[in-house]
Amino acid sequence: MKEYKVDETVVRVKGIEVDVKYPINASRDEKDKAIDKALKKFKRKVKDSGIMLEIYARSEFRKPSAIKREQKIKSLLRAKAINKINNK
Repeated sequence: MKEYKVDETVVRVKGIEVDVKYPINASRDEKDKAIDKALKKFKRKVKDSGIMLEIYARSEFRKPSAIKREQKIKSLLRAKAINKINNK
């Protein structure tokens, strides 16, 4: 197996980093594939970290009473679902 030098670029956004690696003498197509692969990894990491959910949640102000009301409704629905499963 041949050994060759690898050109490496690191993309960092808010604590999430993804490495883009490709041979120095790589063609444009190989570099594009490496970048696409890194983008795919980056999108998966962003989704798993929950950054986008936090951004959407902070996009507009919500009254504390509205937040509590939503949490109460969610917990009631969750309790109904658990009771339904246990009663079968």
